[in-house]
Amino acid sequence: MTSARSDDRAGSGMVEIPPQTRSVWLVLLVIGALSVLLWGVRVGGVSDLIDKDQTRPTMYTLDIVLNGAWAVQRDYQGDIASKPPLPVWISAVASILTGGEVERWALALPSLIGVGGVAVFSAWLGQRKFGGMAGVWAGLGVLCTISGEKLIALVRTDGFFALTVALGGVAAWRAWRTGRGWVWFWLAGAAATLTKGPLGLVLAGIGLLAIVWEWRTSRKLAGAPPSAPRRARATGLRVLLDHGAGISLFLLLCGGWFALAWHTAGQDFIDKVIGDELVGHAVESGKGAFPLSNIYKQPLYFIAYYAPLSVLTILGLVRTVRTPERDPELRSLERFLWCWFVGGLLIFAVAPHQRPDHLAPLWLPMALLGGRELDRILGGIPLRRRVAIAIGAAAIVLSASILHRHVIARQDPLLQAEAALNAAADAWNRMPESREPLIHTTDHAMFRVSLGVFRQSYEIDEAAESLARGDASLVSVSTGVEELQRHLTDRGLGWDEIVFFDAPTQRHKLWIWRIHRDDGTEPQPPPPAAPPPASAPPPVDEGPGI
Repeated sequence: MTSARSDDRAGSGMVEIPPQTRSVWLVLLVIGALSVLLWGVRVGGVSDLIDKDQTRPTMYTLDIVLNGAWAVQRDYQGDIASKPPLPVWISAVASILTGGEVERWALALPSLIGVGGVAVFSAWLGQRKFGGMAGVWAGLGVLCTISGEKLIALVRTDGFFALTVALGGVAAWRAWRTGRGWVWFWLAGAAATLTKGPLGLVLAGIGLLAIVWEWRTSRKLAGAPPSAPRRARATGLRVLLDHGAGISLFLLLCGGWFALAWHTAGQDFIDKVIGDELVGHAVESGKGAFPLSNIYKQPLYFIAYYAPLSVLTILGLVRTVRTPERDPELRSLERFLWCWFVGGLLIFAVAPHQRPDHLAPLWLPMALLGGRELDRILGGIPLRRRVAIAIGAAAIVLSASILHRHVIARQDPLLQAEAALNAAADAWNRMPESREPLIHTTDHAMFRVSLGVFRQSYEIDEAAESLARGDASLVSVSTGVEELQRHLTDRGLGWDEIVFFDAPTQRHKLWIWRIHRDDGTEPQPPPPAAPPPASAPPPVDEGPGI
């Protein structure tokens, strides 16, 4: 019977997919679908662009879409972007391809690609290397955490950065084991560098410290198989050529962008990206902290914000040291993951600038070590029950996200202020005055984000001077009402309130005034300077008169 069915398939030209392959694809499909669902819940909930400094990447995207600023972007204060632009490019391209409007989904698209990509990649690698349901637990481990639910739609670079580092790390491990493929490591490093700087290259390669560990201990394992990789190693020349090609591509991509940005913005770009961001964050945080001053924070962030995966990861780290795998490939992988996580955690712990989101590039080693550990713990439970546990975990995180983003978040005064400013922008766009030039003095960009415009802020004194010159007759103001009134009075200017938009927070209340002189007339811009008179032509000699 079995033979006949096989013959029928062969005769019909159908190729039978092995059950293991089908299960891997099913796992990837489920984890990918869960990622999109979680992202949709977040994007479809109460907008939180006003929080966690998400307005800056939004303004960078607007700067590209409206002004074509692909090389260097600026924020609402005119400051140059401190991060490389790869995620912003993705948001801008998505916006341009769908009509030119910068929507919430386009801003959050890089985060979906990043966090969802890490979850799917972890599931694929876990299923291939560790079998059982290790891949399922690895993928769920990324999504079913506080950080996973948050970062999958946060308009910042951390989620996308995590994917670039994950790809680079796995490429480094494969190249170590086979001697081939270093080009992919350097390409992933270029993507990481174009996302958040050269730290990505360090994080992706720090797992290679396992080479020393493996070399020292592989021969001491009693009865262990030979430590050579499955494939024959490439020759030394091939490895050098691989690195040469990879480094060339890295310099072409990263150096090309850097040179173009430097040419576009000059020394201001160097001061911002190298001085303030790269060197500045390495020696001091924005709050005055120095290296080693908060060394305890990142381990605590790891335990709290990445739970329950963090507990399983710790168990996996201990098992890797105490009872290493006997298979040389799996042993090298677990040690690579161990060095990747521990080395990365030390880097982040020593740094003065501390946030839980910084640990996202360590997601893949967390997920694989933790997923393998949970698969061992639940290995004795029937498959149906394990599947039910996985479905229950996914249902819990989706339900919690819906409750948080669609119900609880509506009570947040800051998010209520964003909703009020969105409504204010809609109302302002329907008013005839909206077509006139408007000077913004607010110390936040939310109203401009809601309008979908890219305009920089004025300091109060600069705004008053510009209004006195007649550059515009409309001004928006929030917290600086009294200061602006004083500067206008000093310049002989008055004001009439056109509209007031209320908000739950004082900082986001918004007035729009029309400026006039004390005699009631609006300031007028000075007339353009008259062109210089043309020089008189030389007299023409018409010869003697008649």
